[in-house]
Amino acid sequence: MAIDPTHSEQYIFDSIKKYFVDNLSTVENLNLTFDPEVDTPNFIANHVNEWVAIVLGKLTLDTIAEQELDIYCCTREDAEGYRLAVLRDKVVNYLIDLTKTDGLVRITLYQSHPTNAWVEISKMVAMIEDETPQLDAEDGTKVKLISTVLKWGAK
Repeated sequence: MAIDPTHSEQYIFDSIKKYFVDNLSTVENLNLTFDPEVDTPNFIANHVNEWVAIVLGKLTLDTIAEQELDIYCCTREDAEGYRLAVLRDKVVNYLIDLTKTDGLVRITLYQSHPTNAWVEISKMVAMIEDETPQLDAEDGTKVKLISTVLKWGAK
């Protein structure tokens, strides 16, 4: 017996990655990584001064499924932290939807496939849980962590 598609970790990861690649990387032209090594992102370019790292946390599969998501906004050579503030605003813009009465963005959960068309199976609601103040690392990197949880109805 196969698991229900709303419980597939592969589909959840693929859908989250698609949403952020389509928006932050493609639309906003931001450097994006899903590698938990936030401080040393592995990009093709050797010197990157601005990036977003998305790290998937705890996955809870129940009637209301939840995926914790830590989003790190990072800048270097940003003395006053202004570029970090701009970067944070760009990211948050994709975590809210002011056209909805509740202000919550819906991220499509797809049944992904390597060669066939992806099929929409649900919507995940994104909720910002917490946000850190600006953190300063020893190497001059400035970081803001936006802790988010995605929730959706599952079987």
